[in-house]
Amino acid sequence: VEGKRSMPRFRPPFPAAYGVWGKPSNINNIKTISYVPEIIRRGAAWFNSIGTEKSAGTAIACLSGDIRYPGLVEIPFGLTMRQVVEDLGGGDPGGRPIKFLQTGGPLGGVLPAEQLDLVLDYDAMAAAGAMLLSDRKELNISDPVSKFIPEFSEGERKDITIEHLLIHTSGLPDQLPENADLRKAHAPLSEFVKAAIRTPLLFKPGTKYSYQSIGILLLSEIVERITEIPFPKFLADEVFAPLEMKRSALGLGDFKISDTIHCQTESSAPESGAGASESKSWDWNSSYWRNLASPWGGAHGTAGDVTRFLHSFLKPTGKFMKKETARMMIRNHTHGLESPRGLGFDLNPESFGKSCSAKTFGHRGATGTLAWADPESEASFVILTSLPLGVSEESLIKPVSNWISSAV
Repeated sequence: VEGKRSMPRFRPPFPAAYGVWGKPSNINNIKTISYVPEIIRRGAAWFNSIGTEKSAGTAIACLSGDIRYPGLVEIPFGLTMRQVVEDLGGGDPGGRPIKFLQTGGPLGGVLPAEQLDLVLDYDAMAAAGAMLLSDRKELNISDPVSKFIPEFSEGERKDITIEHLLIHTSGLPDQLPENADLRKAHAPLSEFVKAAIRTPLLFKPGTKYSYQSIGILLLSEIVERITEIPFPKFLADEVFAPLEMKRSALGLGDFKISDTIHCQTESSAPESGAGASESKSWDWNSSYWRNLASPWGGAHGTAGDVTRFLHSFLKPTGKFMKKETARMMIRNHTHGLESPRGLGFDLNPESFGKSCSAKTFGHRGATGTLAWADPESEASFVILTSLPLGVSEESLIKPVSNWISSAV
């Protein structure tokens, strides 16, 4: 416009005070203007549901340099640079780890690798921890839960086995009726366990599949009672360390909340606060929840670490679990029921990518995550977003997963 070479300017001064020819200027790029018709058509609430609480909408990322898939990608605010570079951009063509990124063009900065991480929630890791005790003959998946939790024996509870907990056929509810009250009171996990032991069953154990986070809680309680080791430490020592999952922890572990990504809780389910102001002290972003170390949704980690976890089942080496146990965990244990389930893993290919084989195993997370591995193609896929699954699954996760599964 001014007849000069196109170069970004240092700010301040900002264009609103000193812009074209030194005059106050209102400058918007084409991307911003393109939002207007869609916001008018769909409304402000739709636009605000994309991105984060403080940064609504999408960003255009230009991927260049030594990367497998260079080009332009439109992404919702809330993704991390690791997701953009490694998951969407394919990472380094030679498979080398990313050590740092130069961001934002000539006026940008440099991000070291340790600042590229995110949050996840997978109960498959809790299941793996329990199966380690099966390896050591300290439990059998056919054992009744009451063998290890004697107070869990009233009525049909006595018929619930460890396998029922692992494959979500126990009859327990997904969340406790008093879930919100316990979280509002900042109750410790022991209070959740007490409530789980006495909560009514929804159906006769073993007769149907119904996802039950509370079953994973009882599974972790069994591990703690057998080993006398806090479950977060047990996972750290017995699963994360052998697999070199150096950026993973149940709860925050040695990390700080600032090391993790802020979840877009305004799009979460009611039992997770749904973004209400009164839930800020106990929702996914709260210090209480991040430190609670809930085995059904309180793990933190990176896409790279989750990939290592998947590969330990895709190609078992016996590094942290017997090969035959790893293979057993990704076989169907719910024959005759409506949903195929492994021990801690979803086996329904419709949950993953449209071109995934029937042998694919993996898990979805309510915070907006998906991870799967396909033994037939030997491909694996991990996407960790900050946008809850109810919103991100159709708008982002499924399209990307479908594309990846079709491309390999």
